[in-house]
Amino acid sequence: MKWWKDDELIQLTSGIKETSDDVLFGYFKQLVNSPKDHHFIILCGKKAIGHVALSHKSKDISEIHIIIGEATYRGKGLGTEAIKKAAKLAFDELGYNRIILEVRPDNRRAIQAYEKSGFVKVKLKKYHGTEQSITLLMSLSK
Repeated sequence: MKWWKDDELIQLTSGIKETSDDVLFGYFKQLVNSPKDHHFIILCGKKAIGHVALSHKSKDISEIHIIIGEATYRGKGLGTEAIKKAAKLAFDELGYNRIILEVRPDNRRAIQAYEKSGFVKVKLKKYHGTEQSITLLMSLSK
């Protein structure tokens, strides 16, 4: 839960900071109880440094979500490695044909990791009435 209280990480992702442990615990409980989604902890040695998830969108499409929560491990290629492994799992074992994602257009490090993993930019998506008003949609096909 400490990762979701990290100001730098929040600015790179949703932009919405939640400080209540109870609210965060409920959010995580709901995430891991989703029967069609897959969640993985990213380990470096025995240390948990991040999280990657494949969220079911349709029979053919999954959405990937990733964070490197431990700041000292960011920018070292570990996110790219995790994305590639998750994509392989999504295509080879889970039967998806396409993976999509949303990323903040100013999150250059994440976009670079996605592009190194084969994702291509699709379009900008606008959200009205939220702090995070624009996201970049990206896609990777089998």
